[in-house]
Amino acid sequence: MTHTTSPDDAAFAAATTRLLERSSELISCSDSEVGLARLFCSPAMAKAHQKLTGWMTDAGMSTQVDAAGNLIGRLPAEPTDTRSLLIGSHLDTVVNAGQFDGTLGVLMGLAVAELCHRYELRLPFSLDVLGFSEEEGIRYQTPYIGSRAITGDLTSGDPLLERLDDHGVRLADALGQFGCDASQFAQAVYDPESVIAFIEPHIEQGPVLEERGLPVGVVTGVAGQTRASFRFVGETGHAGTVPMKLRRDPLPAAAKFATQVEEIALACEGTLATVGRLEVTPNVANVIPEEVAVRLDLRHLDDDKREASF
Repeated sequence: MTHTTSPDDAAFAAATTRLLERSSELISCSDSEVGLARLFCSPAMAKAHQKLTGWMTDAGMSTQVDAAGNLIGRLPAEPTDTRSLLIGSHLDTVVNAGQFDGTLGVLMGLAVAELCHRYELRLPFSLDVLGFSEEEGIRYQTPYIGSRAITGDLTSGDPLLERLDDHGVRLADALGQFGCDASQFAQAVYDPESVIAFIEPHIEQGPVLEERGLPVGVVTGVAGQTRASFRFVGETGHAGTVPMKLRRDPLPAAAKFATQVEEIALACEGTLATVGRLEVTPNVANVIPEEVAVRLDLRHLDDDKREASF
């Protein structure tokens, strides 16, 4: 890498300020009027892409959106080299998300590219900043669509493309409405030989670093994840007339299930288990439920232990 000038402390401070300002600006890219929620292939995602594309272009980067909806900005190598260093994270969010979850990694990658551009730092490889389209799995109840695509784990014939969201929209159609062609997934794949490394700066979503008073940590492992759905079916009835001993109420059964999930997780060190979603039908205060649908999220660094817990 050659350069004529180098960024000093003031330049890094200015870059930090720009990052924080941009992070605050991206809060407006939300599918919800209350809190931050940015979903896969949504209008809010398109708005976020528009803002980031402008910032990337100003930083001397070329931009594209691949077949899986990933936003990619590239600062080319000088001289030309086919290898790339990847920096980034996800742009989708959970419902009522935190400001920095995901977007921090994308904006930090952009900040690196911007400093290289402003100070004419010549990299011998391309710098690619990636904004993954989907990691949280909120809209289609499945995570990692964007990252699976770039690794070649998602193909144009994947049954996942037929999955429907809560409004009955097929995943393939959502991509099409976003300007992407799911039949071109192969073009989104990075050749492993061309990737120097992938770096994902990310906030810690737990309290460990804060508890220990540490500013930063290094990830040593990624937990595997299992998601599962369960249905508890009972018999509905009037809350004021059906005697307790004659009831077949599925909600207490679902509650016992959630309690047992917690007990199993506590008994297996390293297991994280969450019952994070319940859908009660008919969900009326004075009616005994007829059915309860439950979503389970199960994680562990050791796949064998995770599968054993499940």
